Amino acid sequence: MIFILADDDDSQWAHEISASHGWPIVSQKGNKEAFYLKKAKDGLCVDYKDLKGVGFDFSKKYFKLEGSVFAKAIGKGSKKILDATAGLLKDSHKMLLLGHEVTAFEIQPLVYELSKSAISVATKSIDSFSGLNLVFGNSLEVNDTDADVIYIDPMFHHVNKSALPKKDMQLFRKINESFTVDSSTESQFIEWAKGLGIPRVVVKRPIKQPKDKLVAHSFTGKSVRYDLYTNN
Repeated sequence: MIFILADDDDSQWAHEISASHGWPIVSQKGNKEAFYLKKAKDGLCVDYKDLKGVGFDFSKKYFKLEGSVFAKAIGKGSKKILDATAGLLKDSHKMLLLGHEVTAFEIQPLVYELSKSAISVATKSIDSFSGLNLVFGNSLEVNDTDADVIYIDPMFHHVNKSALPKKDMQLFRKINESFTVDSSTESQFIEWAKGLGIPRVVVKRPIKQPKDKLVAHSFTGKSVRYDLYTNN
């Protein structure tokens, strides 16, 4: 269950989100199993069990992106990218820093609201975020796009619980474990992307995952691999 934790004195944002998703507004916590969306100093955050005041942010610095395995996979001549599975927008952020325009789709409503809030905060100090268009919805419903690249990161289906990640990733995983809003498979995303006729489709995969024989080229990093499908 998702609740919006808000006071009457500052609740316009709460009513707007409640109207969009149907989440009840409460003034105090009561359900120990629930996610509580609330307002913090810098955007929106969530309380969930032992995770307190966790939100998304884009303050991380990325160095040496130019010429990296990630940049090579995206392609130097690419301009517009459709990120089919936005998630925490970490990779979208890298694309923006590389100078690309990005349209990112997020189907999970709580993840979308947290990302939307974090973007609003980021645009106040990071110019690159002006090139991002975050869309709430299922990318598989897109029938036409002018993107040069479609980027697919299906790794949210493969949750590795052996290591404790940062709190934003912990929250992201808890949300996806608690709510099923999309049962699409990796192969469905690939077939959809190839069907759009986009010349470059990039799929992010664990480095040890067996390679698909239809992959045109692989860009291998230390822990992940970017597999390239082409329509040329």
